[in-house]
Amino acid sequence: MGKRAAEQIIVVIYSVYALAFMFASTILGWPGWITPITSVGVVTLWIVYLREIRDYRFRSLLYAAVVLATFVLYNTQENSFGGILTTYCAAVVVLSILDIPEIVIPEYVCSVLLIAYHGLIADTIPLATVQEKIRSAVQILCLFAVVIITHHLIKKHEAINRETRQMIEELQRSEQDKRAFLSELAHEFSGPASAMVKAGEELLSREPPHSVEQGLHGIRAAGQGLLRRIGDVQDFAELEAGRAVLTEQPYQLAPIIHDVIGAAMAERGEKELELIVDCDPRLPRVLLGDEQKLRRAMLSLVSNAVKFTQRGCVALVISARAEQYGVNLCVKVKDTGAGIAQEKLETLFSGFDRADTDGEARRGGIRIGLAIAKGIVSSMNGFISVKSEPGKGSEFQFVIPQKVVDPRPTAEVSGGESMSVLSYINAEKASFTEFRDIYMSAIRHMLEGLELRHHLCRNLDELKRRAERERYTHVLITEDEYREDPAYFEKLSGELRIVLIHSGEAATAVGGAMTAIQKPVSALSLAPALSGGGQPPGAGALREGDDRPPAPGKPPVRTRPLIDRDKGIQHMGGSRADYEEVLQVYLDEGREVFEEIEKRYRAEDWKNYVIYVHALKSNSLGIGAEELGELARALEAAGKAGDTAFLQARHGEMMALYGQVLAEIGGDAAGTQGDAGPAEGRARPAEGGERA
Repeated sequence: MGKRAAEQIIVVIYSVYALAFMFASTILGWPGWITPITSVGVVTLWIVYLREIRDYRFRSLLYAAVVLATFVLYNTQENSFGGILTTYCAAVVVLSILDIPEIVIPEYVCSVLLIAYHGLIADTIPLATVQEKIRSAVQILCLFAVVIITHHLIKKHEAINRETRQMIEELQRSEQDKRAFLSELAHEFSGPASAMVKAGEELLSREPPHSVEQGLHGIRAAGQGLLRRIGDVQDFAELEAGRAVLTEQPYQLAPIIHDVIGAAMAERGEKELELIVDCDPRLPRVLLGDEQKLRRAMLSLVSNAVKFTQRGCVALVISARAEQYGVNLCVKVKDTGAGIAQEKLETLFSGFDRADTDGEARRGGIRIGLAIAKGIVSSMNGFISVKSEPGKGSEFQFVIPQKVVDPRPTAEVSGGESMSVLSYINAEKASFTEFRDIYMSAIRHMLEGLELRHHLCRNLDELKRRAERERYTHVLITEDEYREDPAYFEKLSGELRIVLIHSGEAATAVGGAMTAIQKPVSALSLAPALSGGGQPPGAGALREGDDRPPAPGKPPVRTRPLIDRDKGIQHMGGSRADYEEVLQVYLDEGREVFEEIEKRYRAEDWKNYVIYVHALKSNSLGIGAEELGELARALEAAGKAGDTAFLQARHGEMMALYGQVLAEIGGDAAGTQGDAGPAEGRARPAEGGERA
């Protein structure tokens, strides 16, 4: 029981007792001065309690003095010695909840006065017979026994409290020592780890023999992994110490999702594991918050799910609910892993805890990812939860409040009111029911969020019937569905646009009016594909074993351009002439920059690759090509962080988009020459393939 609660109990019980005492004095005709004196005691106790006058010890002694003084008044009016003893013992017990040993002194004094008054003055202690003498003696002994026992309990409780405080102080010192040790450890290890990475990059830049190159890649990867672990330790130490500082600034979710999925794809390795992104296209385009900490929390949950899921899928689901202050951003991570036993859920978010199930082998890591995620979410005034059942996977979720800077949708389709999409996912191909349901739900959510008329087919016959009887503008399928009847889809592509989702590994050959987008698909990649982006018709099919970025060729048919010219003119101070000149320079240098980026990528010369991508980012943003600029920004950050998995996953997309931007500029500059072939200065991909 807390101290304030104990005080409240004393004051309330005394007030009730005082009211009963004043009522009895009025009914029984006791002296009139009893009521005002008792009223003063009640008012005094409430003032002292409500204003918290001085410290707790002072207030407790004052409470005891007023209660015992009132009892003395009652003692002078009551003639029943037995009734007096019973009431007095109850008062002693109630006062004991204050846990103040010094209260025993006025209790002893009051006990002596009570016996002296009734024995010597009022002469109300029954002593006429032997039985009465024995009974009175026992009552007096019980009175002092109650006082002594309560005093002993108070002293014992005080000793326990003192030991508890000492233990808490020792634990706090231990926590401080642990945090200091972790910080020192991270500081000491960061130097050698950075040296490993830099040495590996330096030796790789000298074009070593192939036999040595593989070992150097391993050294660099090991150093990068160690730096990530060191970052985990530093984050954990900061969160444990309460030193985490939020940095609010405008940010977009798209780069965060790209980073998280890129890291997850690298960690997935050779597992039979599908990554699914179910991102609500209606999410605000620009939010205000701590982008880095949000990325860290999402990455911790996704990485944990990938680590402990061997087959099936891991789904990242992002949605938002509008509030007066902005939105509540909701992030869910679902997996089809082994699940977690209920008894382990309570300690799941504590540091260095692992919830292995069914004797799973250790999978590396230092077991603080979930603790970091919880600490970050808590520091952002959010909450995190988990639902799991052994054998049925897990679902982690966190919700954080975010302010809205730009309420426009994150992804939207131009001309969507005239589109209708027929999607086909073979319901029988998935060995996991949960995976099938999650995948279909993600496709449905994306199309609904883009506000498109759509229908989801569960087999090829249903798709064929609907495509023949109803009018659709797009068909959405994956490689697996395409392989069921390639000839049919080739023929169908002459009538409507087909968006094909492929894995990026030895992709199926496609042709006709087909747009290819790479897994994991999200509303961020699906929206431009439906609008006419992705791989444009006639730009060159993806062939078995040929994973080069698609050639720019003829620009795709778009209802929304890739370049916001009005914004570009604003960057030029409102001068259209200056803007057109800058566009021409961008186009003239495009082929050389395109080939240099490809050259650095093939050579894995990431240092110079980052330099060229940085220039591409700045120049693209300057002319108003924001989609390309933001994608280049994400690759630049990945290059600086040494995240080669992300570079390999998104490089082809950036180069295809770069080619389309150049084609858009060149088409405008060449006028009717756009159909005759690339304009002078229009970029085309360098010879050779992109490294997968």
